[in-house]
Amino acid sequence: MVAPMPLPANAATAPQGPAAPPKWSWKRALLHALFAFIAVLAVGVGAFALLARPESDGRVFGEGLGRLSVFSAAVVFVASWLLQTGSRKTGIAMIAGIATVMVGLFVLIASGAYGIKGPADNRVTAAERAPLEEITEAGERRLRHPAFGFSIRHPGPGFQESAEVVKAMGMRPDPESQTYGFIDADSGAIFALSVMKGMGASQLALKQHLDNFERGLRSSLAVKAEPRTLEKGILWDERRRVGTLRVAVGEDIGVALAAYAVERPAQAPFIVNLSITAHNAERFKSLLDSFRP
Repeated sequence: MVAPMPLPANAATAPQGPAAPPKWSWKRALLHALFAFIAVLAVGVGAFALLARPESDGRVFGEGLGRLSVFSAAVVFVASWLLQTGSRKTGIAMIAGIATVMVGLFVLIASGAYGIKGPADNRVTAAERAPLEEITEAGERRLRHPAFGFSIRHPGPGFQESAEVVKAMGMRPDPESQTYGFIDADSGAIFALSVMKGMGASQLALKQHLDNFERGLRSSLAVKAEPRTLEKGILWDERRRVGTLRVAVGEDIGVALAAYAVERPAQAPFIVNLSITAHNAERFKSLLDSFRP
């Protein structure tokens, strides 16, 4: 047998081909999706059992919870694929985003608003459910509510209005609230604007609303990451009445909320929630501060 000829010491090594793409397991992604489906169902049923009032509509809530569970499972399946193939930040952002949306549903349950026939003066009218109007003020793109009259800065050109965010929040029109959702598909950022009629009449009511949101957020995110509250406070004076909350999820995912309480003469008060879930959510501070009643 002829021995192979040794290479010279200065011989160039053969070029290496491109790195193989990360492998992913659809079975693992399916398992994650199944876990999310069961977890959302369990938390939703438990929350309804503990917080719902006698007049709550259990059938309506059950239908909505089922749709939310399916939507959550689909998001977690995609997020699992992203995490397994190296897109870790986008995957975590998607998981944090859907968890934030779930908080809105559970806050509605806690306030007794979901599936309950509230007083007529607190019900959102057809005019108050109208789409947001895009306007320009001093060269700035803004979104204005045609009935309530408030406006905010447009979240940005990458954000598109998403019916899926709205469906995940309430699935069907709620008597006392209206939600608008936006997604930036490139960054995975999720922005939600919710109007909750009949709430926020006092500083204590705004504090309780902020506490409910934080409690729900912590419960929803506990499985994936330990949330850390970075900022929480309430400003209540003649010029502005707002509760703020910033929560860190993992290394660089953040959830930021600005809840504005608005009172109107001879009309029901309301709260406007502006929430963002994104990488470095602090960069959206000017958006959350842009509310004008």
